[in-house]
Amino acid sequence: MKTKKRFRTSAIAQLLSLSAVLSMGTLAAVEPPRPNIVVFLADDLGWGHVGWQNPKVKTPNLDRLAVQGVRLDQHYVACLCSPSRVAFNTGRYWSRFGCNSWTDAPQVMPTGTETVASALKSVGYRTGMVGKWHIGTGLDFGPEAFGFEYYYGIRRGGCTPLTHKWRGVGDSVLYRNKQIVEEPGHVTDLFAREAVKWIGSEKGRPFFLYLAFTSPHVPLLESARWMDLYKESAPDQSHQLYWAAISHLDDAVGQVVAEVERLGQRENTLFIFLSDNGAPGQGNLMQVDADKEAYLNVILPGECLPFRGHKGQLYEGGIRTPALVNWSGHLKPGVCATPLHVSDWMPTLCALGGYKATRDLKWDGTNIYPILAGESPAQNRVLYSKNLFGLNRDVIEDPWKLIITKEGEQELYNLAEDVGEKHNCASEHPEVVQRLLADMKAAAVRDDDANPNRVKKASQPTPAQLNEIIKQNE
Repeated sequence: MKTKKRFRTSAIAQLLSLSAVLSMGTLAAVEPPRPNIVVFLADDLGWGHVGWQNPKVKTPNLDRLAVQGVRLDQHYVACLCSPSRVAFNTGRYWSRFGCNSWTDAPQVMPTGTETVASALKSVGYRTGMVGKWHIGTGLDFGPEAFGFEYYYGIRRGGCTPLTHKWRGVGDSVLYRNKQIVEEPGHVTDLFAREAVKWIGSEKGRPFFLYLAFTSPHVPLLESARWMDLYKESAPDQSHQLYWAAISHLDDAVGQVVAEVERLGQRENTLFIFLSDNGAPGQGNLMQVDADKEAYLNVILPGECLPFRGHKGQLYEGGIRTPALVNWSGHLKPGVCATPLHVSDWMPTLCALGGYKATRDLKWDGTNIYPILAGESPAQNRVLYSKNLFGLNRDVIEDPWKLIITKEGEQELYNLAEDVGEKHNCASEHPEVVQRLLADMKAAAVRDDDANPNRVKKASQPTPAQLNEIIKQNE
């Protein structure tokens, strides 16, 4: 991408400089500077639950980033939390690591796995993570082991917002590096405070911040400040609570952006906002075993209109989530309708950061910056995923999407004509089904090639066992 170079010298000096350049023949393309990188990852925030997609939801800070940046209208993730996090951090499909569902395993990625953090750290970035890790609960397999110089957050899948405990009982699960932290405050506020503090703690090196919120994942508990925003407008208490948590998250995003602006780094900072899967459709008390009376006993929203499905499903509502990228002065505002994948971010950020791999990292993702910048047309590609313990699979080759259900049924949808996935046209296009099945088989060859637990890999649950597991977690 070419950028306009700003001259602050005198007119004579400008003419002399221009003359010197012209004497060499042609003006050379100016490479963009290595940006600071801030990635916001929401937890269970589904399509249609942000302001730029639904005016009922108050997210002014995210809306500003979206309107002034590039909105990603077909950005795919996993249908559950841990797999999306693996793909973002490694540039590979989660099934390569055997991480096909949520997990509290001590280790998810092999020691020595190159991640976006370790790669950027190797080329001079300072790297920090704040928030939910959830891809290795063991202290030796946390963010610190995979390139992050600083960590503040939780290693498990969630915590109670005010007491910071798993299911509300036991000790705090909040860590600063490898030390447990006991301190008051709502977890969203603590994450915002820590992120702002870390950004301003050092100057001179470009920084990479990965801020992974626990919100709006259950259990949600919000004060009147946020609940009152929807006292009149929310259709029910479920939406009132869910949207209140999202507005709270949006405020945290705004604090981070404001700190970057205060430091004079706005035009040299790339912001990315993603969500790990669709809206939950789960009970707010699902992960609460103590003080249940403090929480609203509601089923959180599961609709992701106009899409079908929600968290835990391979329909668009489960895997196509709100996303944006914003780099002031470098990326023109607009909408990208190209199918993109969460595994694309490591190759993209490594390219922008100046990292060049010295070995084959076996990326499934690709550098999408030329597409975002409008420098090259999108190329049709196959996106593959395995979910829910590997029993559900899908493959997307625009405009087609093939789902293989846990019962082995084939569902084919033309997303260009049927984004709501209402009409299974597998019987009408058997040749498309066969082609996509072949693509799926080819993509699956490398599954589990980086699974650190392959030698003790448990047998996969049957469909009946899977349904019982899901029921216990609802």
